[in-house]
Amino acid sequence: EDPVVFAILVLLLYLVAAALAARAAVQGRELGIAREPAFYVAAGAMLAHAAWLLRALGAEGNSALDLADSVSLMGWVVAVTGLGLLTWRGFRAGAAAVLALAGLMSLGTGSGAAFREIAAPGWPIAAHILLAATASGLLAVGALLLMLMVAEDARLRARRLSGWTRWLPPRGRLPTRDGC
Repeated sequence: EDPVVFAILVLLLYLVAAALAARAAVQGRELGIAREPAFYVAAGAMLAHAAWLLRALGAEGNSALDLADSVSLMGWVVAVTGLGLLTWRGFRAGAAAVLALAGLMSLGTGSGAAFREIAAPGWPIAAHILLAATASGLLAVGALLLMLMVAEDARLRARRLSGWTRWLPPRGRLPTRDGC
């Protein structure tokens, strides 16, 4: 019932999933997704995060989100993307970074003041909130992956291929503008 305990639990689940994904990337193992422990821990973290979000927002459909709840909703979208990255072989390091970001974004859930609306919101407002959170979450994932690619590019240009950048997928495996 204590929100601090739930915050620590969700953060720890995301960080354990990120650590398991990073370990899989370092070891270079390519297990099927059904045998990858990071996938199950990340799915559990997402379910706990979703339950926490639903409880914090209330069952009556409160659509007046404060900034912390909005960031947490974006964090859930980031976690969905991280779970998707876990299913691609060779993208475990990117999934680790994305899942760690989702854990940090989940921390603000329910921490703001509770606003109540006089009239119940309609479906257009709820759809707008969902689409805005999805777009913002995907933008956050794109920004994080761009920073990783810039760091990898700088290491390649300096001919220093050792270090954490060797765990990232090869540049030839990444999607390009011309097609996926």
